[in-house]
Amino acid sequence: MVSMPAAATPAATALGHVAYNITVNGTAVTDLVLNVSIDQEWGKHDISEIRIEYNRGADMADIQPWADGARVEIQWGLQPQTLTPWYGYVAHNELAGNADSGNHNLQYTYYCIGTSMVMNTMTNKLWGSTTASDIAKQMATKYSLRCVVTTNTTVLTDVMQASMSDFQFMNYLAQRVGYQFWVSGGTLYFVDPAVFFVASTSTGVSYYRQDKMVNQQDTMRDFRVLRGNNLPGATVGNRTVYGIDSATGQVVSSSSNSSSTMQILDTSRVGTSLAEVQQQQQAWSNLSQMWIGGTAELFGDQTLYPGKLVYLDGNALPGGNVGYWVLSKTKHILIVSYSSSPIMDNFQTQAQLIRNAGKTEPNYTGTMTISPEFVTCTNSGGKWISSDQSVITGAV
Repeated sequence: MVSMPAAATPAATALGHVAYNITVNGTAVTDLVLNVSIDQEWGKHDISEIRIEYNRGADMADIQPWADGARVEIQWGLQPQTLTPWYGYVAHNELAGNADSGNHNLQYTYYCIGTSMVMNTMTNKLWGSTTASDIAKQMATKYSLRCVVTTNTTVLTDVMQASMSDFQFMNYLAQRVGYQFWVSGGTLYFVDPAVFFVASTSTGVSYYRQDKMVNQQDTMRDFRVLRGNNLPGATVGNRTVYGIDSATGQVVSSSSNSSSTMQILDTSRVGTSLAEVQQQQQAWSNLSQMWIGGTAELFGDQTLYPGKLVYLDGNALPGGNVGYWVLSKTKHILIVSYSSSPIMDNFQTQAQLIRNAGKTEPNYTGTMTISPEFVTCTNSGGKWISSDQSVITGAV
């Protein structure tokens, strides 16, 4: 069993209230916001769901719903920690005559998309011959975002963006080279899945326990894991990528394994050189290397997001699952009780976790330091732009 590193031990602090301070187009929201959730996942838009109730005795004619496309800022987290900014736009709202809490209050639920919403416009563009990491940097510049990118030196020939939004195209490009793509707040991420994020070289990995003891509170519960060689919906076999070399006209191919297991023919991508075909085969290997998946409900922490490491431990956790896991998705759920006691509030982080088979520590080549971890955004013509538009690179 791998022991927890000393750097991961958290400092003891008194817990304060859960907080979410919301502004819409720069105006503070003073309505009764009962709960907020923030979804973050590789390859997906950030989604925030905000639920507001209005007393049934209020004058309904005075209630003006937030406009579609309005800029939304949420300062959220658990006090006394510094609150974390989330930025996005109103996508739509849902009106209910009876609130989810079971009373007869009027309820508005707002669904907001993160800063990547502006990347949804369809575009046609020939990028020419360039690297995927260079395209990511150009895309970050286009939308005035900070760029966190893993350097990729493979030159892709005649890259075409045909009837795809920039968001769809970046996901396609990430799949092509075996990277992960995500936009959150003021940062665009385009990184190798074998690189994990830390806030600074002195920051420890978040640590969670599941002991199921009656005299102490667990910081993790409902841990579930799925592992095996033949999982539901999975294919067992060797993958072969084929292409036509543009210089010689010859067929080129690259296989994941040379054994006699069933071959999987990949016709979804066509390479124009042996190097590009081999890159596409490596891309598939990169994205499929972590094949043990789990879920858990963690004590709320606003510094958890896709790409971060967590350390799981506890007497009620089977030994094979103790150790480091990588976050692939987080859903933060925050509920303010509006009482004087912080313990009446609720903040939990529902996490999807991945790791390599048989590894108590992910098999990674290094970590990428993201500092500052979260950057502020400012309004520019009704759109969010990052106050820090630097490029943070890491090589693998």
